[in-house]
Amino acid sequence: MTQLQQADDASAPGGGGGRENGTASAESGGLRAAAMRLWPPTPWEVLAVTTTLLAVAIACGRVIGTVPIAVLSVLWFVAVGYVVVALAVAKRRWSAAHWVFIAGVGAAALRMCALGLVQLVRGREALFWNVDWRYHATQAYGIARFGGLSDSLDYAGRPVEYHAGPAWIAGALHGTVGAPVNFVLFVLVPLASVVVIGLGGYRFLRFLGVRTPAALLAVAVVVNLPTNPLTMARRVLSVGVVDVVLDPRVWFFTSALMLNSLFALAVGFTAAWMIVGARSHPRAVWGGVCLATVVALKPQYFVGLVGGLAIGLLIGAWQQRNRDGWVRLLVVAGSVLVPAVVFNALNSQAEAFTGV
Repeated sequence: MTQLQQADDASAPGGGGGRENGTASAESGGLRAAAMRLWPPTPWEVLAVTTTLLAVAIACGRVIGTVPIAVLSVLWFVAVGYVVVALAVAKRRWSAAHWVFIAGVGAAALRMCALGLVQLVRGREALFWNVDWRYHATQAYGIARFGGLSDSLDYAGRPVEYHAGPAWIAGALHGTVGAPVNFVLFVLVPLASVVVIGLGGYRFLRFLGVRTPAALLAVAVVVNLPTNPLTMARRVLSVGVVDVVLDPRVWFFTSALMLNSLFALAVGFTAAWMIVGARSHPRAVWGGVCLATVVALKPQYFVGLVGGLAIGLLIGAWQQRNRDGWVRLLVVAGSVLVPAVVFNALNSQAEAFTGV
């Protein structure tokens, strides 16, 4: 049993030894035991906590300002690196599925970071392959200069009404510590987001009962799916396999994907495995709050993620045929919908631009 599962068991209703004995000393011992199970946190818990806190901070960016977002952004980048290293060190034997997973996630990350790497190596910071990424850069510089988007203008001279998302990360870090906007926005954010998506997808499938090799291979395939197989075949025949690898017209995970969409997927996958794998109501609530932040990043994805998880939780509650399943469903629903209303209100001006 993993440390995460042990902590869930300890915090589950009726899981403490003190309640069974009914004595003060036993209850104190049960609390100490639960605290020991919760600390030190597992790498998965570190990833879940830092991702959720950063997503909440971005959703509340108009209220809390750039400094908390900058601090949490650094913690998130460090946490992603820590989780990768910790999981790599803990794994003593590497199967073929593990190497395919690494290659698949690495290829997706390379495609997402391609523009940032070209800008960095060639010194062409004004080069953009997608107009949406130019909007992200404009937002980031506006946040760095004014501390928010309320005083920042887009190219048409009107207020920027757009879901900023990762632009808050780059803008906050540039405004507080002077970190280069393009490097943070087009290299660090895509790299960390793809890694979190890969790990989150694997974790989600494992909680659904999928065996480790199948889960690893499934994630490697999903992050490298083409947007249109026919287009990919035509491009291979016309320009060759090597040039197709980084072609943004072929793949889903490329510079053609908006950065707020990418970050929303990272947050959404994290929330999904937190909710599905939670064995106590507090952990389910934490996952629900994480999922609620997606409404401030990409409302379309929020609708899809909520709909998919709702169907799964309904089926699970129906199969359990007891009170616990329905209580869990209500807890998750409340923890998602209530914060989502707040986050949506804080980012209401962005909806006019995206047409949601």
